[in-house]
This record gives sequence, structure tokens and C-alpha cells, in this order.
Amino acid sequence: MSGAKLSPGALCGAFVIAMGLQSAAAIAAESIAAAGPIGGTDINAAFLPPEGLWVSGIGATVGFSDYYDDGGTQLRSRGNDTLGGVGILYSYPGKFYGGQLASTLFTGYERLCFGVAQYAKNCSSGVKDIYSDVLMWSRYFPSDAALRQSQDDVQRPFGTAVLVGLGLTIPTGNYDKVSPINNSANFWGFSPNIALTYTAPSPLPDIFGDAVQLNGRLFYHMYTENKDTQYQTGSVLSLDWAVVMMKGQWKYGLAGMAYTQLEDDTIGGVVHPNNGNRSEVIGFGPIISRDFMMNDHPANLTIKGIQSVYGRNVAKSTGVFIRLSVKL
Repeated sequence: MSGAKLSPGALCGAFVIAMGLQSAAAIAAESIAAAGPIGGTDINAAFLPPEGLWVSGIGATVGFSDYYDDGGTQLRSRGNDTLGGVGILYSYPGKFYGGQLASTLFTGYERLCFGVAQYAKNCSSGVKDIYSDVLMWSRYFPSDAALRQSQDDVQRPFGTAVLVGLGLTIPTGNYDKVSPINNSANFWGFSPNIALTYTAPSPLPDIFGDAVQLNGRLFYHMYTENKDTQYQTGSVLSLDWAVVMMKGQWKYGLAGMAYTQLEDDTIGGVVHPNNGNRSEVIGFGPIISRDFMMNDHPANLTIKGIQSVYGRNVAKSTGVFIRLSVKL
């Protein structure tokens, strides 16, 4: 073969839409939800699906059990976050410098509740901020293993794929400056990012699958000031990752996310009294994904769980996320 020919649904899991709640992080004082595409990518992180219009439905539920304070001590808390949303991805026709171009847009509706220790639990329901991958560019470099595949094999994208992109969070969601809990961050977020995906023949027995895939996507998040409160959130560096085995049309393994805040939060130009209110989090959990055909349209269903195992100035969370993507 001259290269790895991907099966019709093989890249559906690359539908890159960020839910913005998977870390359940208190990045800013006004919101318990993370601002921007933190934890929203996993399998096929550096691939884009075949050209055309793709639609994705996303559902998530997250439970909060404790709150990590500035010293990492866990404080008793309670709450939950439920989200439903729809996104679109358009993969542009043709090639650009040997790679593909695509853009995404996501919006959703959320019910968010949270309270710490003896304080009352507060809730907010409404539309979340819009997130867009304004433009992504992806290029695939096949390895010798890809070139050696026979026509009878399940075609695997053996080799390395690289992706660069720019994410944008638009403050269009439900926000009230006097509310302790909000569905919108009420500021803009800019997230330049880069991703890598490496796929190789599996070193394990065939019963586990014929390929292994390593994924990582690194974001640098910059935020504007919340004009209603003069609150400025410090910049954040985040990493989404996934390690999966590939068996037939199935992929299974572990997915996770981690981030660290690089700068102090400020209020009216003054450093936040909680030692800058810098936040950090690490979380991971199982992931399973399947490519299939839906009424002659390639589709993908992905389910994953994320459990936070370390944090600072964040809520400890356990979440389950479902994503169904279909090419129109």
C-alpha cells in the first residue's frame, strides 16, 4: 500500500469539542467550572475526521465531594454539574501544506450546584459559554508499519500525527455578578494548542488488540478581565491525554487531564488574598470508544470517566461523559 487508508468511522473520535467542566475547577472566584477547553480531548487528539460536516451530541454529569484548599487540604463540600450540548465540526476540503483544516463550534445548557461545608449550596442553570476551535491544522506522517498493511487488515493510522490550533471561549452564557455560581465565566479565553498522536503495532498478545495509540494535547489559556468584577484570572497550562488499545472498531484504555495555573488571580489589579488563588488539578479514568455506521453515515460513540486525584483551589470531582459524533 502507499499509505494507511482509514476506515469510514476511524476518525470520528477526533471530533474535538471541549465541555469546559471536566476538571470541575475553580479557576476564578465567580465560577466552579473551568474556563476553556480543559479535559475535552482524548482519542485521536491530533487527527481530524474526513472532509465534510460532523455533528456531535455531548452529555456529562459530575459530582463534587470535597474541595482542595490552597494547601491541598480537602474540605467537605457537595454539588453536581449536569450538561447537555451540541457541536459541529467542519473539515475543509483539500490539503493545506500537506494537512487538513477544520473548525468547530459548541454550545450547551448546564445545571450547576455547589456548596462548601456548612454553607448553603447554590445553583445556577443556563446556557454555557460558546467554545470554538477557530482553526485547526493536522498532518499525518505514516510509518513503515502503515505502508505494510494489507487490504485485508483493519486499517490503522500507524505513525505520527501533529495538530496545531487556536481555541476561543466566547462569554455568551448565563451570568449574574451577584451570584456565587454561574454558567458563564464572563470573560474571553484564548487557547493556542498543539497535539500529537502516535499509533504503533501492539506489543501485547492479539487478544488485547492489534495497535496501541498515545495521545496528548497541550493548551496555553489566556483570559481577559471580567469587567463586571475587575477579576483577572491568571493564565493556565493544561494537558489532555489518552492511552488506548485498538481492537477491531473498538478503542479502550485510560484518559486524563492535568493543568496548572501559571499566574496569580488579581482583583482590581491587586493579587488575590488567597495566595493568588492559583489552581491545579490532576484527574484520569477509563475510556471506551467504538466506530460504526449509522444509516450509512460514519459515527463514533465515546464514553469516559474522570476522577480527580489531586488538586489545589479546586473541587474534587467524579464525572462521566458521553459523546456521539455523526457525519452528515
